[in-house]
Amino acid sequence: MGCGRSSQVDQGAARKFRALADRRSDLGRSLHGVATFNRADNYRHMPPGLWERMIPLAQMVLVGCDAIIMAHVGRLRQHQEKKNEAWAVVGQSSLISAGLLIFMGVWSCIDRGNLRWNVLLTTTGVRDLLIDSCAVVLAMGAAIHLMGAYQPLTVILAFLTPMLMVRIETAVYDETMGAFMPTLQGLAATAIVFWGTGALLQYASLPNPAPQSSGKGPLHRNKYIGIASLVLLGVAVQTLIGIRSQHRSDDISRIITNARAESDKWIAGAKKSSNLAEAVSEYKERHGIPPPPNFDKWYEYATSVDSPIIDDFGQIHADLLAFWGVSPRALRQRTIHLLERPNLSVGGLVIENGQVTIAPLIHGTHRWMMEVMQRMIEPFAMYLPDMQLAFNLDDECRVSVPFDKMEAHYTDGIASRSRLAAKSELSGFTSSYEPPWPRHYLEDTEESQQLWQQNSPWFEVWSKSPIFYNWISSTCSPSAPANNLHWWNRKVTCQSCAAPHMTNGVVSNWSMSGDLCHQPDLAYLHGFLYAPSALAATHTLLPIFSQSRMHNFVDILHPSPWNFGDKVVYEDGKGIPWQEKLSSVYWRGRSSDGYATNGAWQVFLRARLVHLAASIRGSLRPNALVSYMASERREDIQAPVTVNISFVGDFNDRCDQRDCRLQQATFYGSPTAESAPSQDFQEHWHHRHLVDLDGAAFSGRFLPFLNSASLPYRAALFRTWWEERVHAWRHFVPLDVRLRDFGRILSYLGGTRSGDAEAERIATEGRTWAEKAMRKEDMSVYMFRLLLEWGRLLDDRREEIGFVMPTP
Repeated sequence: MGCGRSSQVDQGAARKFRALADRRSDLGRSLHGVATFNRADNYRHMPPGLWERMIPLAQMVLVGCDAIIMAHVGRLRQHQEKKNEAWAVVGQSSLISAGLLIFMGVWSCIDRGNLRWNVLLTTTGVRDLLIDSCAVVLAMGAAIHLMGAYQPLTVILAFLTPMLMVRIETAVYDETMGAFMPTLQGLAATAIVFWGTGALLQYASLPNPAPQSSGKGPLHRNKYIGIASLVLLGVAVQTLIGIRSQHRSDDISRIITNARAESDKWIAGAKKSSNLAEAVSEYKERHGIPPPPNFDKWYEYATSVDSPIIDDFGQIHADLLAFWGVSPRALRQRTIHLLERPNLSVGGLVIENGQVTIAPLIHGTHRWMMEVMQRMIEPFAMYLPDMQLAFNLDDECRVSVPFDKMEAHYTDGIASRSRLAAKSELSGFTSSYEPPWPRHYLEDTEESQQLWQQNSPWFEVWSKSPIFYNWISSTCSPSAPANNLHWWNRKVTCQSCAAPHMTNGVVSNWSMSGDLCHQPDLAYLHGFLYAPSALAATHTLLPIFSQSRMHNFVDILHPSPWNFGDKVVYEDGKGIPWQEKLSSVYWRGRSSDGYATNGAWQVFLRARLVHLAASIRGSLRPNALVSYMASERREDIQAPVTVNISFVGDFNDRCDQRDCRLQQATFYGSPTAESAPSQDFQEHWHHRHLVDLDGAAFSGRFLPFLNSASLPYRAALFRTWWEERVHAWRHFVPLDVRLRDFGRILSYLGGTRSGDAEAERIATEGRTWAEKAMRKEDMSVYMFRLLLEWGRLLDDRREEIGFVMPTP
């Protein structure tokens, strides 16, 4: 019975973790749904370099060549005179175009930022290039054929008009265009475009410049204008319908209600046990195996600090499942490999005979991290087996294992846990290991200093390089969009990419929003993915403990020393009641999300937020048409929320000199402009709406934000140890990292009285929950349980050890 039941639990776990593995598988109106800037705006403050001057010149020459080719091909197809001359011009123009393209292509290939991508093209990239090339050839052939019957202008309009119609129709369902489409000016502009196109089609399609009298009525002669008018009417109706469907505030209210119900269910189930026996039984029920040795000591510690979570530590079990598929001896050897190479930016902690010591081979600037972790572990170290731990000292996560290898680890891990579940007799931790843990790197001697020179064959340095198709898509299922779709168009967002985790334009599944396997467009919308400052990563399952990680990495998460060590805090006594806070959205920070080179900073999350703030400032109050179409009550609208978002400090690190100057010019007005000064961190509490963003990794501000009773908005791909216990729409407001939903959500939560009440409620519940579940004591409870589980994994007899309830 026990073995069979365990098998069922393991099969359920297998399905769950395979599903998780499979899943590893716009900005504002001014950006037209894209996370890119207007390059003209970026470069206007300083003279362009040689390469920048050549690009627009080459583009203009190529456009001119295209026009010449089309005009002369039209002459050839219509059997006009001077065919030889026309062929000569077409040939010359084609050669000039080809030469310019070859020059630009070669230059792009040798550029360091593109070299890896150009040399190591993925199958998806090659397929897309072939498809695009064939499409271009077919389009050119169709155009040449049509020019035999119509004027070139007619053919051009025939191609451009459907493209314009598609763009407008797409904008109807894109909430970032909502500020343009509902306005009379926008509709008038659309009318002018369509009527003008209709008129040009009417006259350009004729063989002569002026129409000949045919004796037919004006309706027939102006049939193109009539058709264009009907199309315009259809677009207008679709626009109004789209606005109505997208700006209903009850969509957000419904999502909040559902999220609160799910949160209540999770919190109730997180502490079902009222005594040790029930906790042991619940553990076996959830995980199919017995708890680790000294589980009673952990339970006693957790209840002594009144932990609101006793039974639900799914994050730990998800993090460690793959490591059950690696032998204990291999795990110890891999830890030793890391600690023997301190230049990998890892720090070591040694737990021996109940004492915690710090390995000396650590960069001085990062030693504080290990000192904080030492303080966190010391209160319960006497209950842990001897072990050595490797902590990641970098901001960026480190371990990305390909999909097929992770599947194998999961399969082996489930099998190992099944063998443990089948054991009827269990024992405690082993007192020693064979071979024993080495100590040569735990002494600060001249010999140990030589270890700084050792490199690892398992790590690759990818700083300043795009990483998506080497470190992200490889971890996804072969059928995932990340392995079948390369999103080339950076000026249009991929709506289908965000669809799995969004409902009516807002995030409804926060966990899934971090899964990059269905979001290939994010390859260009995050600093870590596009140009990480310092990434030295491995494709091997190494036991590295990290403060945060992206969904597709498998570092082991642990509570952050940044928060446990009070690097940023909410100071008691400086809080402000909600009604006395400013009705404003506030963010201050530095451009730290990646390394700015070759203009990469334009797509970084923080730069996009600051640019978005400039475009939406003063436009967050629902306008009359949107309010009417959304059936809003006029009395529900209140004064608009103020946007108070900007960078602080100089742009003089994590960027090339040229890009530093460009950022300074873009965000401060000129390369020599005075930088905005840093603000007292406690200034945040004066504002009702606070934005939290990824930096080089997770943001350490979020927990103080929760404690402040202001409302945190979180746009992040990095995940931390507390993701399972802090809930979107219950304790904070989730934002898609494309930021297309930001204006709409803020307009509701800050621009309506009902939304303001919801905002205050979320802020209050977030603070109340943080005071219960996000204390330093809760971090220690989590770390205690994590290290008990890890200690069993390191034990050679791990399939035979576990906690046994003492006999009464």
